[in-house]
Amino acid sequence: MPDPEIKEEKIKPEERYDPSEEEQKLLTKWKARFKRAKEFREPYQAKWLRMYMLYRAYQNKQNYAYSTRLMPPIAFEIVQTVVSRLATAKRKTRILPREKNDAESESLDSWDNLVNYDFDVIELAKKLPHWIESSTLYGNGILKLAWKAVTRTDKDGKEVTIYDDPTGSLVDLWDFLPAPETTDLQEDCPWLIHRIVKTKEKIEKEEKTRGENKIYKNLQFCEPKVVEDWKKERYEINTKKMGQMSGDVKDQQGGEGKILPEKTEGQKQLELWECWDFEEDKLIVISNGEIVIRDEENPYLGVNNGQLFVDLPDMSLLWEFWATGHIEPVETSIHEIADLRNQRMDDVVLMLDPVVKIRKDSGITKNDIIFSPGAIWELRKMDDAVIERPPEISLMGINEDKLMRDEISRTLALGEYMQGMPQSTNEPLGKVAMLLGQSNLRLSMNAQNVANALTTLANVLIQLNQEFIDKDKLYRIVGEEVDFKEFKEADKKVQVDAIVEVEPVVPPDQQARINQILLLYDKLVAQDKPDPKDPQDIQRWLKRKRELQKMMLEELDLDSYIEVLLGSDDNKEATTTETPLDSPQNGAVMPVEGTQLPNPPVAPPQNKIQQLMARIPVLGKMIGA
Repeated sequence: MPDPEIKEEKIKPEERYDPSEEEQKLLTKWKARFKRAKEFREPYQAKWLRMYMLYRAYQNKQNYAYSTRLMPPIAFEIVQTVVSRLATAKRKTRILPREKNDAESESLDSWDNLVNYDFDVIELAKKLPHWIESSTLYGNGILKLAWKAVTRTDKDGKEVTIYDDPTGSLVDLWDFLPAPETTDLQEDCPWLIHRIVKTKEKIEKEEKTRGENKIYKNLQFCEPKVVEDWKKERYEINTKKMGQMSGDVKDQQGGEGKILPEKTEGQKQLELWECWDFEEDKLIVISNGEIVIRDEENPYLGVNNGQLFVDLPDMSLLWEFWATGHIEPVETSIHEIADLRNQRMDDVVLMLDPVVKIRKDSGITKNDIIFSPGAIWELRKMDDAVIERPPEISLMGINEDKLMRDEISRTLALGEYMQGMPQSTNEPLGKVAMLLGQSNLRLSMNAQNVANALTTLANVLIQLNQEFIDKDKLYRIVGEEVDFKEFKEADKKVQVDAIVEVEPVVPPDQQARINQILLLYDKLVAQDKPDPKDPQDIQRWLKRKRELQKMMLEELDLDSYIEVLLGSDDNKEATTTETPLDSPQNGAVMPVEGTQLPNPPVAPPQNKIQQLMARIPVLGKMIGA
């Protein structure tokens, strides 16, 4: 038999990454910077974890002095109160020309429409509450902007652009490593590292959508690996919280429920260090701390000097970058309230399950002593079994709880009206105004921080458009009506800046709003009587009167009865007989303030608001005055 033919196949040696001398210098420099920034930030990350435990109302103390392990949701209440006020505050964006000659230019409207369109494109309405929440809870919120161009190849083989607009993403603080010497992200940040963890397949797919504008190199040398999850402890708080309340199987050490596996357990990914060097105007990306996959001039150098990260601080500290959130100043107070509440709960349990002393020679065993409805104890003598109850401390704890909550309210200026929970519905108008003024004053400082951050955001968006829009752009604006606008090359030549104003107003409660309407009615209708000989003056007076009556009906949620009670408003001269000007119904109407002496009762009792509304035409008939 002929010998079998043997084919020889040369095995190519595996390609390995061999950094150049320049790349080796970059690796050495950024490894040292990464280590220094991470070590400097570790105590702040520990603080953020404590704040998150309070936000999730999770009791984490080991060897706790009390059997009850509750944590009141005070941190959640504080954060959500501030976030809701700031995220829903009125915003106004103003576009200002840099040159005097452009003050009347129509391009200002084009820029205004384009900036509002960019706000929609980056989903600011969706991201703003989370941005403010990060700031309120941890002290800082970081938003990252970029310009994204996505292309697809159609059936004919032509590349079609399907997205060419700015993008915005909220940066996880656990992945953000600025230089330790930074005090202001826009003013003096020499460099920062944004840590990104992605699968290699996702990175390659993103490269494909960039078409010819690929940004990475040396991807063939990058080997995915199991990357350390920096957020593992934060994820575990969520699962421990669920286990703490659901009564799952406990472990012997911590007494907590079973922990779910890691989100990316066993999944191999690439750890990217996105290194922004603002001193040398460079952007370097390092994969797995070993391979330089991007090394070029900062592509956004013409946009805000290459700085695309916008910081939203909550309460800044002098000469520090990492700010203080709303929870940190009252952290110890919240723990004190939790300890008081857990102590009270233990006291209640002991009161319900007291200590029983049994005389030895009584013949009674512990099994004979049963606490249940209708239980019978057979005793020879009354002192054969004695019940010992600890002293009652619950009432004292409740008073201390209130004192601590008042301390938190004073520290953060979160009064009952700002939280929407007034202690009484009969507060004097002066006190209501004072409390609202104090809350608005403190909140206005936070609103100013939000306005500054949004102003920086708007100006970065303007510069991104100036840098990357190279032709006329047609875009859609969605508001009350859908409209299409066009941004032209001529508009781009007009240099503009943006200013965003934020006005967080704490709305008064219903009684305060009714008082305001009554005060207006007294000043503009009851006291400001028209000239009987001037028909136009009479018409203006009647219109004011009707509008104030409508406001009162709307405040009482009776706006559906406006036309029935007040008649149709056809802007014609009234033909019905109006109440004479000297009628008691048109007398002075004063808002409720303080305690008023009641009139002698001649009808079923009415509260003060009903008495005042009874003096207004139509409303008086409604309540039977």
